[in-house]
Amino acid sequence: MSDLAPDLLRHRMVTVAEVADLLQVTPQTVYNLIHRGEIPRPLKIGGATRWRLADIERWLEARSRADAIAAEPPHRVHTRADA
Repeated sequence: MSDLAPDLLRHRMVTVAEVADLLQVTPQTVYNLIHRGEIPRPLKIGGATRWRLADIERWLEARSRADAIAAEPPHRVHTRADA
């Protein structure tokens, strides 16, 4: 593989169908996410909807971290009455 390959992958553009496959949802769900502002805004290229793969991957990683934090049990604050 050439040295150019990682750079090409970083800038690879993906379609609605490919994003839907990554998320394991329907393309309509992807459009709903766009409409609600819950996914990075796509680029319009000649009327086609595209995302940079790296942008979708960063968004997924950020959501994974946020979901992990939300799933943590709340920390108990100890008071003098607990002693």
